[in-house]
Parts: sequence; structure tokens; C-alpha cells
Amino acid sequence: MNKYYINNCEIDSIDLKCLVVSKGVKVSKEVYKKFSKTHRLGINPLMCNSMFLSDGTIVQLTDMSFHLQYLTGILSWDNLKLLKYVQDLGTPFSLKVYEGKPTLFYYSEFVDEVTKPEDMELFPPSELGFSYLMLFDDYNKVDLTLIPLNCLEEYLKRDKLVTVLLDKDNRIKEKIIPTDEEYHIRKPTMRQFDDCCNEFWHVSTYVVKGLMRREILYSIAHLGIVRRELLRMMSWKVGLETHFSLSVGKNYKYLKRYVSDGLWNRLMTTYRMDTYENCWNSLFTCLDLFREVSKEVAVKLCFEYPDNDFNLTKYVMDMYKGYE
Repeated sequence: MNKYYINNCEIDSIDLKCLVVSKGVKVSKEVYKKFSKTHRLGINPLMCNSMFLSDGTIVQLTDMSFHLQYLTGILSWDNLKLLKYVQDLGTPFSLKVYEGKPTLFYYSEFVDEVTKPEDMELFPPSELGFSYLMLFDDYNKVDLTLIPLNCLEEYLKRDKLVTVLLDKDNRIKEKIIPTDEEYHIRKPTMRQFDDCCNEFWHVSTYVVKGLMRREILYSIAHLGIVRRELLRMMSWKVGLETHFSLSVGKNYKYLKRYVSDGLWNRLMTTYRMDTYENCWNSLFTCLDLFREVSKEVAVKLCFEYPDNDFNLTKYVMDMYKGYE
């Protein structure tokens, strides 16, 4: 954690964060001009603006220069003087562009070079608010999301696994009991079962195409799709055996708990894809596993087993003979 000297007193990053949050910051127009198009930074007071100190500490950013300008624009000075804490709106902290980078100053003294969260285009946020991924020096990892208070109700409805650790303002009126019920394996319909089978068998031909053309990355990518449908079918098998009463977790991470060791070990061999021969073997194992599991699921759900298997398996094997 960084050390700083403010008014001849040594403080750490947390102390500085508290000071900056409580006092606010005057952000120069140059900062907005240089960084607002590529970073999450704006003068809108409803935005969750923030910055990172050089040691990674996240500091909420309140632009006091903007708020002072806003207040003086809507109120006369006589009315403004009536505000109880108006004299506290001034701040010794400022954020300026120094040597091309956003830099925090205390009056005219350099404090720290900061960074701004990027407004990512390749990986745009899929959740409410703004997310920050933090890895501390002691290797504790925290995924932090800041959301506006007016989005609280929507946020609480999004995920029933939410656990409330602290509600210091008593904003949540109903007791929230976390449950993974909405993530339980769902019993498939006949159409869903057919769709899974259709996707599995037909995408397997793209794996073959890549292998025949010696395009291993293409084959590996489509093997991932084939395996995804295999995992889906295996999860339905688990659901049937557990009366659809549980979840196998994100990315099927708990699947091993509910399948036999033999089934699991065979599944693991399908991840060996570092050579063309291993890709072929992985594909063959996927075909065998899917056939075995999907037939079992079809019988238990009284579904008709699709006829893709015979024709497409014959195609795969004939292509492999030609490959050799």
C-alpha cells in the first residue's frame, strides 16, 4: 500500500481514499477532453466515476468543480449561502493532465498518478453499473460492481443467490434468503432434446472438415461446441437421477459429483486436442458418450431417439479412413 505526505503527515492509500471521497476533486476540463471518450468518465453526477491509485486502490470520484458550477447555475448566491455546508464544497484536491496522464494533486503538490477504468468496446459490461476486477498484493481477488441506488430493486431481482452482508441505510425492507433454485437443471422438452442432438451430430462434421484440411484450430473450436452439447445432455441425465432438484454450477463445474468415475474419466480424455490424432480420438469419445447418454435420457423421458446418429457416425468413420 502506498504512502503519501499530506500537510506533512504520512497517510496510506486508504486514508487518501477517505480524504478524496469526503472532500471531492476538482477535475480539469482537459481530463474530460482527453479521457472521456475512451474511459468511463463523465460530468453526469449519476455516473459511477472512479479512479485507481497507483497501487490499485479504487477511489470514488466526485467532481466538485462541476457541482459548484451546477449549484451556482440553479441558485442565486443569496440562496446558495443558506446551504448549511456550502463552505465545505471547496476542495484542495484536483485532477489534472500531467505529462499526458491523469494526476492527482493536493493544492499544487503532486500526490499520485492515477488511472481510469476503460470504457471497453471489445468486452462491454453485461451487468448493471460498473465492474472492477481487483487482485490485491496478498492475492485476495475481489470483483466489485458499483450500481446507482435507483437500480437496487432491479439488481436484487436479477439473481436469487444474492446475500446481503451490510445494509447500513436499511434500504432493503424484505429479508433475502439466497437460493440456487433458478439454476437447477431444467427438464428438457422433446424439442430441446432434438435441438441438442441435432447440434451435436451436425457440428461434428465441421470438426471432421477441419481435421481433413489440417486446420487444427478450426477443429478444436468446433469440438468445443460438440462437447458443450454433450455436457448439456449429461446434465439432463443428472437431472433425471436427482429429480431436477439441483444445479451442476456454472460451466458444469460440479458435474463430477453426480456422474460415475468411468463416465467422468472418459469425458476428460476429450480435452486432449494437442495433435490431429488426439482430436480424432476426442471426437470419437464424444460420439460414444453422447450416444450412450442421449439414448438413456430418451428412454427415461419417453422421447424418440433421432436417426442422425447412424448416418453421421458412418460419415465420420469413412472420412477418418480417408484421412489415414
